[in-house]
Amino acid sequence: MLPVDKMEDLNKAMLSAAFDGDLASVEQLVSRGADINYADAWGNFAMFTAAWEGNIKALDLFYRLGAKLSFEDANLLCNAAYNGKAAL
Repeated sequence: MLPVDKMEDLNKAMLSAAFDGDLASVEQLVSRGADINYADAWGNFAMFTAAWEGNIKALDLFYRLGAKLSFEDANLLCNAAYNGKAAL
């Protein structure tokens, strides 16, 4: 298992790639141990960013990688609709 600081680096890099829509990097980082359900200090997580942007390919990939569809404080459909992406 990776040291905590290295795991945190992987998780942050994965979330950054998710924000950028860099799906190949997200997939690679998850294969190296990044947590697809990682949330930053503000509660942002990969599925949230994909829903917010209306990125169907990202939603599909993150779901296949095991991402949660809902968190205690966030619902993907609400986030998508709030940002004008209700068609998801």
